[in-house]
Amino acid sequence: MLGMIKNAEESQRIKDLGEETQQEVRQLIVDTLGEEIPDLGAYIESAPMGAHGCDIRIHDNVRRYIPFNIECKQRSRGFGDVYKLHAEAIQHDSALGITGTIPALAFQQPDHRPMIVLDGQDFLDLHKEHVKLMKENKELKQNALLKTN
Repeated sequence: MLGMIKNAEESQRIKDLGEETQQEVRQLIVDTLGEEIPDLGAYIESAPMGAHGCDIRIHDNVRRYIPFNIECKQRSRGFGDVYKLHAEAIQHDSALGITGTIPALAFQQPDHRPMIVLDGQDFLDLHKEHVKLMKENKELKQNALLKTN
């Protein structure tokens, strides 16, 4: 169980760490998807600490391409097993000499749906390919409409 916050300084330190994580995630999204989504940096922001809703705010103009609600958490403890188990997925590929795959960790608690964890960059690289396909499909449909007119 996480300890209680003891004073204002500790509370501010925790908020600062959370904000750093939010900014890092926002920048990772912009850096990875910005080539496919023009002016993305203007349409995605880190929410102020203590604000209600998602930690990464995505404007409706780009929501079609980034249909996620992103909650950011940073803790010094509590996520170690997730990282350790994800590293195991990476090691399996290495041990078997497999290349070109994306390591993923799937886990489930009783009475819960399975969850799948990917490295953040791997996830965004996959999503970037999805966005490219969405744009190509839109272009194909537009070209088909032009040919029929």
